[in-house]
Amino acid sequence: MLELFVIGSFWFWALIAVEIVLLFVFVEYENGIGATISLAVFAALLQWCGNVDLIGYVIKHPITVLMALMAYLLLGTIWGVIKWRIFCADRLDDYEDLKSNYLKSKGLPVGTKVVPVELRKEWSERVERTRDYHTKQTIADVPSVQVHKAQILRWMSLWVISVIWSLFNNFLKRVFHSVYKRIAAFLQRIAQNVWSGGNVADDLNVPSEAPRNNEN
Repeated sequence: MLELFVIGSFWFWALIAVEIVLLFVFVEYENGIGATISLAVFAALLQWCGNVDLIGYVIKHPITVLMALMAYLLLGTIWGVIKWRIFCADRLDDYEDLKSNYLKSKGLPVGTKVVPVELRKEWSERVERTRDYHTKQTIADVPSVQVHKAQILRWMSLWVISVIWSLFNNFLKRVFHSVYKRIAAFLQRIAQNVWSGGNVADDLNVPSEAPRNNEN
């Protein structure tokens, strides 16, 4: 038997690094099948091309393996709930951002929270254009657990990778988005103060012609 992936060897750590990268990619692109296959190949390479007897360990320590599996599933379930909460909040933020940009395009004051009655038909049509081909939901629909079942199961089964990816992607993104919202008004005031020092408004101010008196 070729023991290429011996514990502590270069190829052993290279294999682990490759598998971690693959799992991050599969989690990012929501490819549960790819993640499962990569884990199976990873375990097979350690079992038959290394000195890691995974099957023998399971046979000799079934209780330990079962307890570890139960703990993993419990933590995965907890993370699944947390991740679903984050996912729903992100969807609501997407809706609010789309609505904010729409209201701004209609010339309504910044901070308007509710779409005016006279614009709701047009807004409904705009929302309808966001309907997803796969989920059949629009950006305004309450996220459905049944529709996102596979996604939730991926979060739960690959929770370690999902947690790390969320910390470096979703969490940091939300932090910076929150900071931006808080300083946006301040930044706009800076722009207004800088611009007020120029003559842009005067340069573009076209005076209307003085009315002519009708001659009798």
